[in-house]
Amino acid sequence: NSIGVELVGVCVVDANGCTYEAPTNEQLESLQRLVRTLQERYELTATDVYAHGEISYKKPSEGFAASEAIQEYLNTFDE
Repeated sequence: NSIGVELVGVCVVDANGCTYEAPTNEQLESLQRLVRTLQERYELTATDVYAHGEISYKKPSEGFAASEAIQEYLNTFDE
């Protein structure tokens, strides 16, 4: 079983095609709260949480900031 989470952002068309704007601080904070809640509810560890790009194709500009933020959050469990 899995749960997918999508952060909505604007695609800015440039010479490279489409580059997605970075998520807002509010989106990133909300994502961290959601992941923490799901971890507690379903007894998940940091190794149970994957960024979309780790298991399925994403364009390089898609999900990068969100992936970085959630990885930073998950790394707090390793300290």
